[in-house]
Amino acid sequence: MSVIRIMIIDDHSIVRDGLKFMVSISGDFEVISEAEGVLDALEILEKDKPDIILLDYKLARSDGVVACREIKKRYPQIKILMLTAFAENQVVMDAIKAGADGYLLKNIDHDQLAQAIKGLYAGKSVLDPSVTESVLGALRGETPKDHSFLSKKDQSIMELVSQGRTNQEIASQLELSEKSVRNALSQIYKQIGVANRTEAAAYWLSAEKR
Repeated sequence: MSVIRIMIIDDHSIVRDGLKFMVSISGDFEVISEAEGVLDALEILEKDKPDIILLDYKLARSDGVVACREIKKRYPQIKILMLTAFAENQVVMDAIKAGADGYLLKNIDHDQLAQAIKGLYAGKSVLDPSVTESVLGALRGETPKDHSFLSKKDQSIMELVSQGRTNQEIASQLELSEKSVRNALSQIYKQIGVANRTEAAAYWLSAEKR
């Protein structure tokens, strides 16, 4: 696997230093840039394009949801992992809807962070177990009671998405091309009213637990 290029956005230098140390333990990652807020992050992104951004929710003069939405609008290919101390339902939901590919709390250890980064890089979505249930609870009031309106193939795809499988893994298991899986997911997102993989996985798990 090639070295994963990382950018850290956090308004506390001591936190950025701590994350850089955690990331540096593994030779699989390289922190190529860091920023305190949205504006300086966007300025840096004009020159350097990381694979993954570690983004805090609480930022100087803004917040991570605003930053996530703006970055995804300009650079949709960059994966964003919201890494924060905030576990409130609305914050988590807003982050997912803004395009965050993952949401973890800062009490994780190095191995958990490394696994999450590698998962995102491979195309998986990541949601902290401690906030999963609250997110599903918030979604239960928004989703239909069943998903019979989806085809059997689409239901199979969504089941694998909810398990954290990548498009390549889904294509292999269902004997489809990756392009077919990508196209199917694009249509599924429209049908169920979500914007990204993480939100789709949360939607499916919520409907399954009704």
